[in-house]
This record gives sequence, structure tokens and C-alpha cells, in this order.
Amino acid sequence: MDDSFLTGQSDMKRAESLVFGKLLKLGLLPYRAAGGIRVNTRRGSRLTLQAVLPACGVADGEVIFAVPDFRPRPELLLLCVESAEDEDPIIWVFPSTSFLVYADRDAGQGMIRLNLDSARADSSTDPLREYVSFFRNRWEPIVQFDDLRQYMPPVEDPEFQRSWEDFEDILLLMELSESPRWDAETRCYRRSRRRGGKSLA
Repeated sequence: MDDSFLTGQSDMKRAESLVFGKLLKLGLLPYRAAGGIRVNTRRGSRLTLQAVLPACGVADGEVIFAVPDFRPRPELLLLCVESAEDEDPIIWVFPSTSFLVYADRDAGQGMIRLNLDSARADSSTDPLREYVSFFRNRWEPIVQFDDLRQYMPPVEDPEFQRSWEDFEDILLLMELSESPRWDAETRCYRRSRRRGGKSLA
């Protein structure tokens, strides 16, 4: 593994403590286990949550999260801690499949890197963070996992692409409904199916 992507243990402990505190406030009981933080949903699903800090040694002004290569599964979520400020933390809650869709694999180093400040494939100006803003501080993929699980089939499933897009549309509608610009009268929005990420199907 590239040593430039190693981060201090104290920073990681602070990030994990922040995640623990948030989960407790949401009524969940997290615990530490091999592979990350574990939490059981109210219906008995066992989730693995991996806290990820921004990579060291990258260009100024870019926020990049890097993790060793992995196989995505619905029960694995990556909690990318962009800011650990106690008053206003920024945590991106990525299901492992969504993380892979928007990230790039570095086969030579066995790493997967997600750059929040990279330009979208269909835009030369908007950074990825604007396109996937519905993952920012959005805890429903954990809290409502049992309800959303139907939209998280295995990557090999023929219905994966459609289900994944529906899942992101649901998160987007949640984000839009909380915005002051949300049109309370029509409450109608359909997101374009053109994605900035890569299909895994």
C-alpha cells in the first residue's frame, strides 16, 4: 500500500468516535469488530461500516478518499469523513457499490480512489461532490437499510443498474424535499439517468 495514504491513528480514532456518536443519536448501537464498525439494524441486518479519512499527499484543494480494493456488498458502507469538526461534521455515507461506481481503481497499487473534486464525465465545471450531494450527511442508507435493501441487489444481478439508479433517485428526492427550493405544490422531479459514474453491471 502507498504510505502516502496512511493517516494518523489519532485522526482515525476521532473519526470513528464521531461516527459512533452519530449512530447512537440515531438510536443504533455500534460496536467495533474486525473489518470496521458493526451495527445491527432494528430488523436484524448486520452492517459493516468503514470510516475513511481523506488521503494524504494529494493536490491542494482536492478531497480524495482511498481504500484497498474490495468486493462491494449491500451490508458494507464507507463513511468518508471529510471534516471532523464537532459542530458541523461532514460525513459522506456511501454504500460500497455506489463508492465503486464513482471511484477509480488503481490496479497497480490495489487501491480504489474517489475524488470528490474531480469533474463529472458530462460536465467540465461541476465537481463530483455536487453531483452526489445526496450522500453527504445522509444516514438513511444505514437507518432505513432494511427498507432500502431491495434497491441493493448484487452487482451481477440483471436488475442491478435499474435498482441502483432507483436507490440514488430516492436519496436525491430526500435531499430535494429538505431544500427551501423544493416545489411543495408539484412535488414532481425526475432525475436524468445520465450518470457521472461508471456502470458496474
